Amino acid sequence: MNRTNLNDVELSYDEEPKGYGAGYRRISPLVGAEEINLNVVELARGQAVCPYHYEYVEEWLIVLEGEVAVRTPEGEELARRGDAVCFPTGPAGAHKVTKPRRRSRAGGPVLELPAARGGHLSGQRQDRRLPRA
Repeated sequence: MNRTNLNDVELSYDEEPKGYGAGYRRISPLVGAEEINLNVVELARGQAVCPYHYEYVEEWLIVLEGEVAVRTPEGEELARRGDAVCFPTGPAGAHKVTKPRRRSRAGGPVLELPAARGGHLSGQRQDRRLPRA
């Protein structure tokens, strides 16, 4: 069995455009996953995971701590600790995940989980970016 503890992984911080700074770690390679891509992402207030976009594979968001604002075609709402969100494929699943600028009760990481190979796996971007808001 391959295992890693999400609380113990060291996060990376790449140089990103303003508003898209986040610590992250690709978990899939650590556990030998080949079909599912799993990333842990930690957002500071006012930062987003990536621009408003959609995927060609189902994608999941699991909030481990704190809360994030989730923008979809239906509008924006908060997802908080323990919430799991599934974004369908294509434009209907377009989304942007941002840590609200106001103080929440707790900060912390979220999981980004495309449910099939592709998306963010091995640096291959297969998502469709939409205009920033």
